[in-house]
Amino acid sequence: MPPHPDEKIILIEDDQKMLALLATLIGLEGFKAIPMRSPTPENIIDIVRLEKPSAAVFDVHLSNQNGLELLRAVLPVITEYKIHILMTSGEDLRKECLAAGADDFLLKPYMPGDLINWLKQNSQTVINKED
Repeated sequence: MPPHPDEKIILIEDDQKMLALLATLIGLEGFKAIPMRSPTPENIIDIVRLEKPSAAVFDVHLSNQNGLELLRAVLPVITEYKIHILMTSGEDLRKECLAAGADDFLLKPYMPGDLINWLKQNSQTVINKED
């Protein structure tokens, strides 16, 4: 089942080339990417409330902050909007990511198909939350 064209995915990655590559990759699969290079918790919360994404991909190691701490800071809103969270890292931090509230973890470098399969499995429920 192809994704709904309105399905939005937040991408939190500090490497500009990787962010552009991920945005292109998921765009080719019919998702709308919301790239965020150096977000604050407030930026993420604002985007979640405005865009109502179905999933988010967080890099653990960001240049100016820790992705785990960022996830913990926004977890109440992420939970409220039922957003699926995938954490990624070049280190095997699966246990730490799951303990912080992520739904799953991918070890970098991962195959593009692994990311797309995860998104297709975890983003089929678009939340049309009315405030």
